[in-house]
This record gives sequence, structure tokens and C-alpha cells, in this order.
Amino acid sequence: MFSDFLSSLGQLGERRIRGPLLLSLAGSVAILFLLVAGANAFLFSLSYVEWAWLDWLLKLVGGAGSLLLAWLMFPAIATLLQSFFLEQVAAAVEARHYPGQPPPRVQPWGEMIVATLRFAGLVLVVNLLMLPFYLLALFI
Repeated sequence: MFSDFLSSLGQLGERRIRGPLLLSLAGSVAILFLLVAGANAFLFSLSYVEWAWLDWLLKLVGGAGSLLLAWLMFPAIATLLQSFFLEQVAAAVEARHYPGQPPPRVQPWGEMIVATLRFAGLVLVVNLLMLPFYLLALFI
């Protein structure tokens, strides 16, 4: 299994694998940037208290919280986007390392979306369960 992992790392330079990887990472960053920008625009459009300095402080804390949530959501979003490219990446790996094998079964879109959402939900739940440990690590 370790040798399979090392051979997959050696294949990262190939265009058929590098393209989907970079596209999913760029898409994840763009989605999270838009979510943080939208949350901050909403936070800064409201007034919470009458004192300007306290209102500004609350908005600043809310903005920092949106950044923290984006950081925690990044694995789930990246996993969600990467799963749409798994067929292409698997085909590239199989073509290089297993050329004699018959072609795999083509996965229908509905099946792929259900599996993707289940896995992304699992990643999100695990990150939420780990949230106390993340926060503890910030203060240590």
C-alpha cells in the first residue's frame, strides 16, 4: 500500500492529474473566499450596539469567526470538489499502472453525487467534532 502511495505521488506531475487537483483547490479557495466575503459584508452592514467602538469590535470578532469557520470547512469543500474529478484521475492512474485491466464501470452522476455528499458530510462532522481540540490548540 505504501508503494502504491509513492507511485501515485510520482504521478502528480502529469497533466491528467495535476489539472483536476489544481482546479478543485482553486475552486475551494474561491468558494470559501466568497463565503467569507458574504458573511463579512452581512456582519458589517448591521449595527449591534450603540457604542461605535464596541460595534466595531463585535464586527471584527465576527469576521475572525467567519475566517475560522472557512478554515474548518476547507477540507469538506475541497473533498466535495475533488470527488467530481475522481473518475478522470482514476482513469489516468489505471492507464499508467494497470494497463492490462479491463476498463472500470462508469459511475452514474446520481451515484457519484450521493457518495460525494455523504463523504463531504462525514468530513464536516469530523471537523465539527474536532473543533474543541482546534480551539484548544489555538490557546496553547
